[in-house]
Amino acid sequence: MWRIYYADGSTFDSSMGGPEDAPVENVQIIAELRDGRRIAHSLAEDYYIWDGEKWETSTYIHDDKITLTGNFMDLTEFKAMRERAFEWLTQR
Repeated sequence: MWRIYYADGSTFDSSMGGPEDAPVENVQIIAELRDGRRIAHSLAEDYYIWDGEKWETSTYIHDDKITLTGNFMDLTEFKAMRERAFEWLTQR
């Protein structure tokens, strides 16, 4: 189970479709439940990669995998978004 947070405040999660259906630009955070752990991929990563089972971060594009791109945003807005992601994770 995962949820992607975008710079415009929108989200896309695993109940809405697969990673291949997600918008690919302006990703800020990917919140993910994996193996009983709560993970928030963020910190201004360049690329978010779906490896077929889980999300990972990268500094380069992987042509053979689903790749989403990150983007910088205002730090105050980012912190608020991060709090929403942590709240979503703790409710699961």
